[in-house]
Amino acid sequence: MLIRIGSKIGAARMAARFGATHAVRIGPTAMGALKFWRLPAENILLLDIESNKRVNPKHISTLLDFVYSLPADARLFIHCASGMTRSAAAAIITACALEPDKSPAQHLAAMLEASPRIVPQRRMLEIADDLLGLDGALKKAGDDDWNSRLENLEPFEVRPTVKVAGRRIQRPSRLVGRLKRLLHLATNASVPRQDVCDR
Repeated sequence: MLIRIGSKIGAARMAARFGATHAVRIGPTAMGALKFWRLPAENILLLDIESNKRVNPKHISTLLDFVYSLPADARLFIHCASGMTRSAAAAIITACALEPDKSPAQHLAAMLEASPRIVPQRRMLEIADDLLGLDGALKKAGDDDWNSRLENLEPFEVRPTVKVAGRRIQRPSRLVGRLKRLLHLATNASVPRQDVCDR
């Protein structure tokens, strides 16, 4: 079986180029959209997974039932909105389910080699861990990859063109008033902490 992941934008074009025989479409906007490229409705799975907090075991169980029914020579196209989180998680879950002789870490490494930008959604991996009896190995593979990326982030330089730390430096004359207002709001407003991303 070949698995290809992609984003919602250009999904039909990617599926056509890939020669997909089956598809998993993830996201609330995909619901009801059983007409996809040239595939018959029975070859398409719609998963209404909107965010990390709304994933439940039924979603993953439905995914597993679908992929277990696929022929060995299937060409499975999986897409979500970005093509990097939910679709990546669905792909690695599929790989772990159909080829259990390989470890989740091996499957993730193969996926990262094909698509280095992916960040599989953690909650989907957690649920699949339990359903597949992987004793946390799937979630650990995802966490290890995420932590490794964070540890290897490199600093980058910014050359300010606005007033910084009390020193007036050269800056463009346009939009100065707007920048001043934004800086005032930023320094005086109490901004609640937000997570970097919803994993």
